[in-house]
Amino acid sequence: MYGYSVILVILTIILSFLIIRRTDVQTTILRASGTLYQIRDKDQTVSNLYTAEMVNKTGKAIEFEIIPDDKNARIQYIQKSNMIAYGSSVKVTFFVIMPLKAIKEYKSKISFKLFCKGKTVDRFETTFIAPSNN
Repeated sequence: MYGYSVILVILTIILSFLIIRRTDVQTTILRASGTLYQIRDKDQTVSNLYTAEMVNKTGKAIEFEIIPDDKNARIQYIQKSNMIAYGSSVKVTFFVIMPLKAIKEYKSKISFKLFCKGKTVDRFETTFIAPSNN
């Protein structure tokens, strides 16, 4: 009987911890398959194509904005949405554009914040591929 009580308490603590740590939005980001990078000679930048899927785990619709952590990076949307309905998901397709002079290595990590009502609700990262300036 004491053993079952201990197991029940441990399982309750684990469940509570997982519920507290749960984020409002889960984001998955993937580079477009089959693409490497695109050099834009006109403005001396390089871009990578990404698809991000956001899943709303709250009980209401959420307005969001994706912001790159790198101040040199900017986002150009191909398929844009800034709202996730209650209990659903949305896919967004976009280019991340960086100046060629800011690229230091062939593969580098790039991270993003997902903002909702002025606060960060999720963080995610991926790989940015570009020719290095070394």
